Amino acid sequence: MKGIRARNAEAFSELYDLYSGLLYGLILSIVKKRAEAEDLLHELFLQVWEKPYSLDTDKDHVYGWLTALARQMAIAHIRSRKPGSPNREINMPVVTGQASEDVPKRLDSTIIPARRDVLEQALQEIPEDQRLVIERAYYHGYTREELALLLDISPEIIGKQMHRGMIKLKNRLQCYIS
Repeated sequence: MKGIRARNAEAFSELYDLYSGLLYGLILSIVKKRAEAEDLLHELFLQVWEKPYSLDTDKDHVYGWLTALARQMAIAHIRSRKPGSPNREINMPVVTGQASEDVPKRLDSTIIPARRDVLEQALQEIPEDQRLVIERAYYHGYTREELALLLDISPEIIGKQMHRGMIKLKNRLQCYIS
């Protein structure tokens, strides 16, 4: 992130190569349409290039920050779904990463299975009510309000369950967080 803040295109390309496949998969799991997921991934990295200081390096981890941004953007996109929104043109470096069609295949055979196994194990170790809201929010893109309607409980309780579950997950995954 220091390199991106210094407007270093190589640092930006490295960040893209490290996280684009994972973020694309997350966005696609929420929006369900490849073209929209690709557009949102582009918009996400555009935002990273434009506003690299929105990451608080003292308290945030790049991975967590990027996945939270991706999830927020995907959910906001689903809510708006306005046809014909204008494209923004910004002077952003060209990224030489894998094509989005190839990224999920590459990640499925390398990074994702190992991380997925660790995450799935950690999810199994937290209470079922907390696991349920986290899985539906992060894997399926449900909002707190949608989960409240679906599960017939208040949004406040959903928020508390999610918060408690995320703390437990963070504690169980602490050794993987740098």
